[in-house]
Amino acid sequence: MTTDRLENYGRWVVRYRAQLSAFIFLLTALSIWGIVNRLQQGAPFDFTPQAMFMGEGGHWERLQSYEAEFGAEDNTIIALVEGNIESSTGLALVSALQKAAENGTGVTSVESILNSAIAESDDGGMIIVEDAIGADQSLHRAKQDPFLSPVLIAKDGQAATLQIHLDDKLQQIADLSPAVWDVTNRIRAVPTPPGFKVHVTGVPFVRAEVVELMIEDEMVFFPLVTAMFLPTIVILFRRFWLGLTPLIGVLIATIWTMGALFSQGAVLNILSALTPILVLVIGVADGIHLVSRYREELVKDSDPEKAMGRTTRRMALACFLTTFTTAAGFASLFVADTHVIRDFGLHVSVGVMITFFAVMLVVPTLIAWIPVDKVGTPDKVLERPIYNKIAHFVISKPKQVLVVCVATTMFVTWLGRDVKTNSSILEMYQNDHPTWEAIHSAEDKVGGVIPVFIHIDGEPEQMIEPDILRRIDALENEFRAMELVTFTTSPAGWVKHFHGLLTNDSEWPETRAAVSQELLVAEMTGDLPIERVLSTDHARARI
Repeated sequence: MTTDRLENYGRWVVRYRAQLSAFIFLLTALSIWGIVNRLQQGAPFDFTPQAMFMGEGGHWERLQSYEAEFGAEDNTIIALVEGNIESSTGLALVSALQKAAENGTGVTSVESILNSAIAESDDGGMIIVEDAIGADQSLHRAKQDPFLSPVLIAKDGQAATLQIHLDDKLQQIADLSPAVWDVTNRIRAVPTPPGFKVHVTGVPFVRAEVVELMIEDEMVFFPLVTAMFLPTIVILFRRFWLGLTPLIGVLIATIWTMGALFSQGAVLNILSALTPILVLVIGVADGIHLVSRYREELVKDSDPEKAMGRTTRRMALACFLTTFTTAAGFASLFVADTHVIRDFGLHVSVGVMITFFAVMLVVPTLIAWIPVDKVGTPDKVLERPIYNKIAHFVISKPKQVLVVCVATTMFVTWLGRDVKTNSSILEMYQNDHPTWEAIHSAEDKVGGVIPVFIHIDGEPEQMIEPDILRRIDALENEFRAMELVTFTTSPAGWVKHFHGLLTNDSEWPETRAAVSQELLVAEMTGDLPIERVLSTDHARARI
């Protein structure tokens, strides 16, 4: 019964190809309209670091609580200035960049050497907080301060940064990118004096730029893959228009897929951005099967309606099963913990199934318009005797072929034994790209751009216990000794610094009350960024 219906479907397609062509055109136009409408609302991409966490559960909840306490530290654009910062020209450039950045979209604050403070002791042994730049415009004290150098000023005075903090709410790339590019354009509009370089970098800048690179890659590789398929299929069938039909079919299927996903509010991540190319590569096979089978059926008679009926009867179910198992494989990713992998599985599985139905409609409709004498049959194309020889060899020596396949599998597995999974923030860039240069310059001169945080939870006031502070200090020292770590800060460092200023003693305060009193004295004397590493109730700290 099912095969009869499938055969009737094939005949129906040939009979009503004009109406189906109009329907295909209309559905494609609606899909294009949906895609364009969604793109006008902002790039439907999500490259947030939070997307790498689970959407629910302990990891996500802890991240949310840390950001509520200390802020989202991955939302800081970094403007790196290279040159003699200690000169009047250098300080004027930093000042001009800071004024430009402060007016940027979504900017909440800008930190630089110009508005930073240093905690010191006066002649009476009390803590005083003074501007990092002295009255004589000297940066000597700032270069020696462990909390400012090398993050805001390099120890040799030949580089400085502006830490441009964006609103924590700007997380989705559609909201973040306009702010990033507005700030970037404002910074680049400031004239750079001779002998100086200004780079823009930081996690939000890289996120916004990587999304643009991903879109550019799609615009390059999708047409490139299409262009590679076209001559291959045309050569295979020895007919131009016939070879074009499966390619047109899968291109229309890709448009329908993206239209359906975007109309439902789908946001592509760094993995699911591959959906269009995967749909193209996976879907074109079904189109080729249909065309090839149709040509074989025409050998029996020259009736296109009957030939198409037999084609759909033979091929529809087989293509459905291969497509369904592919979609099921991607759908199995639904059980993954991270949104990135779950969304990737969802988008591709939906796309693969849409592609099957699109190809089964579009390709037969297109073939139906091609005259029988232009389609050709397998007996009218060149023989390929090599295939017969391969088939004969496999059939006559199955055990030997199986042994060779197993041995080859074991050999290539051995070759790949040392392959390791790796992911780098710079893997999207060539070595001569400005962002590559900026990030490496920041790593070499001002402590880098990628923050890593160690969060420590406890009871109220527990983080200012001398014993806890010593343990935090020991842990911080271990991190500081690591090759890739360029700068660390923690409440232990601040407490030790304040205690040294007040007592000229390199040891630790002996009691929690003493620590609390010294912190209070420091907080009363000026605005220091202690709250970035210590909660107000002293129950949480971070390195």
